[in-house]
Amino acid sequence: MGSAFNRMRLGRGSTRFLFQRTRFHAETEVLHSEGGVARVIYHRVMKTELFLDDQFKAAVVAAGAQARIETLQAGIPVFYRDNTRNLEILEYPSGQKFEICFLQGAPGDKNYTVLRELKETAA
Repeated sequence: MGSAFNRMRLGRGSTRFLFQRTRFHAETEVLHSEGGVARVIYHRVMKTELFLDDQFKAAVVAAGAQARIETLQAGIPVFYRDNTRNLEILEYPSGQKFEICFLQGAPGDKNYTVLRELKETAA
């Protein structure tokens, strides 16, 4: 069914809708070869950021903080990113913290190097 059918079916004022729809389909075709339609939709939604309200963001932050605490209490070291200081951190259950640098392409058990020990204690 061509655009003439859609214009007729949608009625007056549908030209803008058809243009947007055509542009979307053109972008989909371009990006289809780079990972599929789901990738296009994902990137369009992420670009808008409208679905992440403040309450949702706060819940994600709280869940991450709680998971860190529970993991440390279980005796397992935790890797995380401190965005306020722009650091990658390795924290041990003992409270020791280290700034680390991840090594791309290295095996999972050797994929970081310690840069320095951080002097603050665990929060």
